[in-house]
Amino acid sequence: MNGKAEGRNIDQKFAVICYAAAVCISAVSSAIVSATVDVSSNLYIYLSYLLPQVGYIGVFAVMWYRYKKGFGGIVVKENVKGTDYLLAVPIAAGVLFFGLLPNFGMTKLFELVGIKAAVVVPEMNVWYDYVISGLLICVLPAIGEELVFRKAFCDGAENVADYKTVLLCGLCFSLSHLNPVQTLHQFYLGCILALVYITTKNVTVTMLMHFINNALALYLERITGAEIWNNITVMIICFVLGAAAVAAGLMLLLRKGRRPDNKKTGKPETITVILIGVLALAWVITLALSFG
Repeated sequence: MNGKAEGRNIDQKFAVICYAAAVCISAVSSAIVSATVDVSSNLYIYLSYLLPQVGYIGVFAVMWYRYKKGFGGIVVKENVKGTDYLLAVPIAAGVLFFGLLPNFGMTKLFELVGIKAAVVVPEMNVWYDYVISGLLICVLPAIGEELVFRKAFCDGAENVADYKTVLLCGLCFSLSHLNPVQTLHQFYLGCILALVYITTKNVTVTMLMHFINNALALYLERITGAEIWNNITVMIICFVLGAAAVAAGLMLLLRKGRRPDNKKTGKPETITVILIGVLALAWVITLALSFG
C-alpha cells in the first residue's frame, strides 16, 4: 500500500464525494436487492451489509486512482509501529465493554417511547454462516468505513483543529448508520477511532480496532450466551473496566510528541456542513419511522 502519489492532497470535498457516491451506489443496489430477494432471508441480510462496504471501498479506490491525491499512500512505512497495534486491542475492547451499559440504557429508553430497537444480523445455524457474517460484518466494514471515515475525513480536515475533526468524524460516523439506538455508541466509537488515526496516522491501526469492536459485538453473546451481558452488575463492572482500558490505552498512545494539534485555525467546509445536515435529517426521518 505504500507508494508515492502525485497531485493535491486529500481535502474535505474528496471525503464527502467518496461518502456520497458510496451511499448512492448502495441505495440503488439495495433497491434492486429488495425487489428481487426475500427480505427475511440470510442472503438479503448479507447483501445489506455487503453493498455499503463495496461502495466505500470501490469509490475510495476510484477517487484515489483518478485524482492521484498526494497523501503518500494508504499507509506510510514510518507510521507503522508495533506498539500502536498492541494498544489498539485494549482500547477497542474497552470501547465495546464500556458501551454495554449506555447501550442498554438507550435501548430501554427508546423502547419506553415505542421505538423499535432491533439490530438485524444473520442467523448462524451452520459454520459458513459464522464465516460469511464475520467477513461482511467484521472485516469489510473495518476496511471500507475506515478508509472513508478516518483516512479520507481526517486527512481532508487536516487544517482543522484536531478536537473539531474528532467530533466531526464521530458525528458523521454515528449519523450515517441511521440507527437511533446505537447513535451514542457509534458516536464515541467514531471519535476514539478518529483520535487514534490522527495520533498514529496509520489507518490499519483503526481497521484493527474496528474489526475487534465488531467481532466482539457479533460473536461474544453467541460464545457465552446473552444472559450474562444483560445483567446490570456485569454491565457496571464492564463499564468501569472498559473506561479504564480506554483511558490507559489512549494515555500511552498520546505520549509525548504525539499530542493532537488543537491550534489549527481551519474550519469545516460548506460541503461538510451540508453533509451533516443531510445525515441529521435522514436520522430524524429514521427515528420517526421507528415508532410502533
